[in-house]
Amino acid sequence: MGAEKQADLHTHTSRSDGLLEPAELVALANDAGLAAVAITDHDNTAGVHDAVSAASALEIEVVPGIEVSTRTANREIHLLGLFIDPDAEVLAGLSRRQRKWRRERAEVMVERAIKLGLDIDLARVDALAAGAPIGRPHLAQVLLDAGEVISTQDAFDRYLGIGKPCSVPKQMVDTKDAIAAVHEAGGAAVVAHPGSSRVREKILTELASAGLDGVEVMHPRHERRRQHIVRGLCEKLGLLPSGGSDYHGPGRGDSRLGEHSVPMDWCEGLRQRANRYQTSTKGC
Repeated sequence: MGAEKQADLHTHTSRSDGLLEPAELVALANDAGLAAVAITDHDNTAGVHDAVSAASALEIEVVPGIEVSTRTANREIHLLGLFIDPDAEVLAGLSRRQRKWRRERAEVMVERAIKLGLDIDLARVDALAAGAPIGRPHLAQVLLDAGEVISTQDAFDRYLGIGKPCSVPKQMVDTKDAIAAVHEAGGAAVVAHPGSSRVREKILTELASAGLDGVEVMHPRHERRRQHIVRGLCEKLGLLPSGGSDYHGPGRGDSRLGEHSVPMDWCEGLRQRANRYQTSTKGC
């Protein structure tokens, strides 16, 4: 009997801060033997259709998704929407708002970097982002290309990380509002990497009451003990387990594509949950 099919439900393409085009990522996921891969770019769904198109000639399913930066009780929480309608207006409006906030933040960070004498300007950041929502990794790469730092991590450690000279807090939507938006778009709402984001049981309990569907158990920054803790919280709070590599491209991040994949029955559980919202929306 062959190995059980797996799904990677957390990946990023060049449409946000990943290195690969959507079609390239899907081809790599197919070569890795995955049965399904979710495209969960930050604050936008621009890569989903290209990914679905690329998958049509391959033996792999693309799960339409998004990763939204949100806030609850002064805690930044990343929320995944899985099995969403990528064309839903509620997500388009959210993406426009988040994109505007990201650009305003980038403008301030670039101004602070220039005042420090660093070789950077917004035009180069825009060119690197190539239409994707601007994030700190784009600024870090521009600083690296200019020879101002020895690595992108060095850029975060010296200039862009929380509390560093160029750091600017994010503006983010409320987590409960984002959960509602994901549901309106026909998707299941999942808290990403609660371990590294320090999302405690109290907050998960509150979000579960607000309709949260699941939590990432598998993630590059979840060691075995953390996986056990999060899985226990899923069972206690009635939440579905999820997981993925949080893949951003070769040589970037903590894992390879598919390395922290999950069983297809986890994927099916999230699909069935999303179907509830899709049926509810169609019935309105």
